[in-house]
Amino acid sequence: MAASQEDGLYVDTSTNYEYDLDREYEISVIKEIVYDEEDQLFYLLANKYMEKLGFFVLKIKEGSP
Repeated sequence: MAASQEDGLYVDTSTNYEYDLDREYEISVIKEIVYDEEDQLFYLLANKYMEKLGFFVLKIKEGSP
């Protein structure tokens, strides 16, 4: 998973499948992405969701965004 403030991308390296996170979840102003190895989850912090300003945390499973 990689991101800038305006674009987030999840790539499955085993299948070369790319998943556009900002388009699918309608998020922008991405601030942070953290991976929890124990639970195999990504946590993504964004400040915009569906054009609404706020504090939004997405929990995304590894391998199936």
